[in-house]
Amino acid sequence: LIVLMCCWLLHLLVWCLDLFDSDFIPNKLSIFSDGGVKQALQILVIEFVYTICYVAVAFQIVVLPKDIRWHLIGHLQRNKVKYIAGKTSLIHSVDSLRLAEEIEVQTNKLNGGSLVSDILLEVNASGEVSKFGIRPEETLQLCREISALRHIRVRGLMTVAPYVDDPEENRSIFRKIKSLSL
Repeated sequence: LIVLMCCWLLHLLVWCLDLFDSDFIPNKLSIFSDGGVKQALQILVIEFVYTICYVAVAFQIVVLPKDIRWHLIGHLQRNKVKYIAGKTSLIHSVDSLRLAEEIEVQTNKLNGGSLVSDILLEVNASGEVSKFGIRPEETLQLCREISALRHIRVRGLMTVAPYVDDPEENRSIFRKIKSLSL
């Protein structure tokens, strides 16, 4: 575990140094511009959060108290399900039957098939192409299909609203999700 974390920190350090490489700055990021430092920090945080999700699974087993309830927030790839099955109390981002079926397979392998994974269906209520999630009109059908799986329990719906200056602009998106409540 210590070796894994040291490798990750070394990777992060090398990546951060690349931000300040003279070839990198003119092409990708002007670190000396008004927003350059802020942009560099945002990139660093995104890389940190993305990487720490995979380190956290190993870390929680060895170091952290056993009663912590972990939630997986963010896009989950099918090939990563085996690492988080049985280690999270809620998966916030199920957006396809294929992903749910993989969660079913991996959860079934644990504790003699007695575990159940709680999930939220991710709905792309804003219709943004940059967001993951099912279309609102697909929600009921997907919920029915997933509900037939023995080792998955649909606990609700979630969405990611667009970033806007005035939060009131997003109320219609959350109303749409509420109208889909099952």
